[in-house]
Amino acid sequence: MFRKNYAQYTILALALLIIISFPKRAQDAMRNQFFRPFIPLANISFKPARKKKILSKKIPSQQNLYQPTYPNSTLAKIVYRNPTNWNSFFWISREKNSNHIVVNSPVLYQNALVGVVDYLGKKQARVKLITNSNLTVSVRAMRGKNQYYDLINHLNALSSYNCIQSQLPLYSMLANLKTQLLQSKESAYFAKGELFGLSQPLWRANGKILLGRGFNCSTKDQLSVARELTSGGLIDSSDNNAALILPDDLLITTGFDGVFPEGLAVAKVLAVDPMEEGAYYYSLKAAPIIVDFDALNQVEVILPLNFEPEKVNLNY
Repeated sequence: MFRKNYAQYTILALALLIIISFPKRAQDAMRNQFFRPFIPLANISFKPARKKKILSKKIPSQQNLYQPTYPNSTLAKIVYRNPTNWNSFFWISREKNSNHIVVNSPVLYQNALVGVVDYLGKKQARVKLITNSNLTVSVRAMRGKNQYYDLINHLNALSSYNCIQSQLPLYSMLANLKTQLLQSKESAYFAKGELFGLSQPLWRANGKILLGRGFNCSTKDQLSVARELTSGGLIDSSDNNAALILPDDLLITTGFDGVFPEGLAVAKVLAVDPMEEGAYYYSLKAAPIIVDFDALNQVEVILPLNFEPEKVNLNY
């Protein structure tokens, strides 16, 4: 039985070789006659199909659409991210004229804090993200008009689309909502504390959560007054009680760390942990203002707050 099948397959292989050497018309005719009993082989094509040339239109890159929002900043392209420390670092390009890219340079996107440069190479620089557990940012809570910073940015982005502008009722509704947000009461400043990340890899979903600790308002400064920890009342008065920290408060940089300028948007408070007995501060969980770090392909870099050029060699 094996010898019989072997002989049949040998004859079939020889027939295929012979037919391939024939002209196309002869191939089709002989294929229809010879291979009719072999139904699975009836549609064999003896010449490879020609590949169709696909003309792709060049789509404008998002990198060319981004406009700097901070004065005297340098734009840099994100060139590499490692999946094992996805929410901790990424690498940016460093051109010869990138004088603003030095160690401790804050990295921004639309005036929101992304991270800080922690290593310089000849053509690249490494950025430590705010979601890194080893990066601590000094922040304060802000409540009022500027609290809706991220929402107003989303409304501006939606209103810029032609499909939205063509729908007058929808466009008017977005414009009215933006007006109401801008007419909110003036911003007030409350508890100050520290914010840091969790350093989760790519496959961990909770890597975008920030943790806050040490939030209180025991000392006053140029923007905020001293308040009691539990009641939120003014220490030197019984009037004007207000909670020190609330969900949806906007967390902005204080400028106290000497690296990040004051007023950069960092995160929004998600939840405030109950204060433990005997504690002198609040802890919280927050979400970065930049919702999707994965979508970033270009950022802007500025000089650190207390930068001294004479102590840094910018030549390489």
